[in-house]
Amino acid sequence: MTAPAAAAAAAAPAEARQLVGGERLPLGADPIEIRDPGDGTLVGLGARGSAADVDAAVAAARAAQPAWAALPAGARGELLRRAAGLLERRREAWARQIVREMGKPLAEALAECDRAVAIVRYCAGEAQRPIGAHYASQETAAWILTRREPLGVVGVIAPWNYPAAIPTWKSVPALLFGNAVVLKLSEQAPLSGLALAAALREAGLPDGVLNVVLGDGATVGAALAGHGGIDAISFTGSTTVGRAIRAAAGVSGARAQLELGGSNPAIVRADADLDAAVAALHAGAFATSGQNCTATRRVYVARERYDEVAERLVARARALRAGHGLEPGVELGPLIDRDARERVLAACERAQAAGTVLLAARRLEEGALARGAFMSPAIVGELPHDAELACEEVFGPALALWPVDSDEEALALANRTRHGLSAAIFTRDLDAAKRFVERVEAGVVRVNQKTSGVEPHVPFGGWKESGHGPREQGRAPIELLTREKTVYIHPAAA
Repeated sequence: MTAPAAAAAAAAPAEARQLVGGERLPLGADPIEIRDPGDGTLVGLGARGSAADVDAAVAAARAAQPAWAALPAGARGELLRRAAGLLERRREAWARQIVREMGKPLAEALAECDRAVAIVRYCAGEAQRPIGAHYASQETAAWILTRREPLGVVGVIAPWNYPAAIPTWKSVPALLFGNAVVLKLSEQAPLSGLALAAALREAGLPDGVLNVVLGDGATVGAALAGHGGIDAISFTGSTTVGRAIRAAAGVSGARAQLELGGSNPAIVRADADLDAAVAALHAGAFATSGQNCTATRRVYVARERYDEVAERLVARARALRAGHGLEPGVELGPLIDRDARERVLAACERAQAAGTVLLAARRLEEGALARGAFMSPAIVGELPHDAELACEEVFGPALALWPVDSDEEALALANRTRHGLSAAIFTRDLDAAKRFVERVEAGVVRVNQKTSGVEPHVPFGGWKESGHGPREQGRAPIELLTREKTVYIHPAAA
């Protein structure tokens, strides 16, 4: 173990406490252990919240929201600029926290922190942009205007795989538009999200405007999703849980924004630049150990290039250096925990039994790897198209390949699943790229780029069972987070 990793392992466990009305609640008698998936070290202890804690957080948010909404938008934006500066100065420590909570390599964690800072800065700039419109009236003297007003209290349920970026891109736009937030962080990686909350408070965010609840999804997440005191709920996670949240919101009347699972396809045409295509496929499939909703899962390759693409992908995947994310040069971190590893391995074994094994999945248990939840990448060829890995989200470093004989066949297979989050094509043919963009059933479409990753100023979200409700990021969240009011103005009669 290197000195940085050893020093991190020796640090005392941190306390992840709930934040309600500006007060950090006691940890409680039965905290949840937060363990480093790379070596099993105890990183922290997290509060095990309750439905009563959610009630208190929602009440605090409702009490604080009117005064926050009454502030000029520019004042809210300036607070966000201060918070962005604080987060940027702390990026190294923030990134190391991410590595220790969920395992991704330090370079990826630093990139995530940079992305979160960029989101906060973008949202600060939104305070200066128009949020209404002026319409012509059929009456000579009248004006017609629209204005956007805060919705009220927004509930956020964030996952563990991007523990800094996702809480940021869900919570910060809500704050900008004058809402109060109740943020439920994943019990597996809450410390990274709490760092965001700490920076916002240090920047001057009033007590109660951002409240943080912790605990398991079945108790705390369910209580928040169905709470009658929230006006909207934003969730990122599995399709199964998303359906339950959508149903709960339907009962309470809250708006719902759901970013759900993906089984993301990529097409490699015969005319593609294979160097660029293979690099993008590899990064899309195996970054974050495949624990990414926009990760590349399925690849359809022109038959005459199939063998070459498969060989190159196998060679690159086999060469990945696995290890603790704080070790220099590590490219493949652990899965979030050993239970997740066993689920992914079982899915890979089923795929390998049904298709052609190009690179077999296995537990990585040599030396220091035995202390963590490591597995090797899996690449399987020519699976039946109704196989699990061909249809469902396997949340780990697993990739399936098929040869195809035409663009039509590739597109039909790309659209075959119930998911529609992200899709990519690799080609030099503009006409082929245009046909793909027009016909693929996905919310995010890329030409000659990996399926994963989005920029903070453009809308993000999925089609079909990969998403529900308004989009995230850019200006799109205004549809979730504000109410539109149409105003008719006529001068008083003379």
